[in-house]
Amino acid sequence: MSAVFLQAPAWLSALGRGADAGESMFDGRSAGMATTDRYTPGRPLHLGCVIEPLPSLGSQPAVFRSRTNALLAAVLADLQPALARALLRHAPGRIAVVLGVSAAGLQEGAAAAHQFRSQETWPAGYDYAQQEMGNAAAFLERSLDLARPAYPVSSAC
Repeated sequence: MSAVFLQAPAWLSALGRGADAGESMFDGRSAGMATTDRYTPGRPLHLGCVIEPLPSLGSQPAVFRSRTNALLAAVLADLQPALARALLRHAPGRIAVVLGVSAAGLQEGAAAAHQFRSQETWPAGYDYAQQEMGNAAAFLERSLDLARPAYPVSSAC
């Protein structure tokens, strides 16, 4: 069996983006750490928050409009050089998307459920498929113009 390894990891987190995030982890920088009650109104917690502005997904189909996919869209440029090299050697159908994800569309689903409980209507543009585990991998595959396979790996904490 051949060895499998990550060809082009890209990430954005409370620690930062890419290699800078790795350095932040070891030198004590944590610009994205903040005390906030954004997710627990009235109960401030110390949380890691991505502070980089995220791109709009307004031009995407509703099914792909989620914070999870906006985070992915923010790192697409980081993946482009490795993708271009891979496309010189392989057809788009031979390049896989393997994505670790744990909370695909969770924020949108919680907001939609809250609105439904209070107003008995779903929000305009809400699509339950935003919460499906494979949604983020499908978004990435579509955004990179690949031809499958696209696999999510549940990385729930």
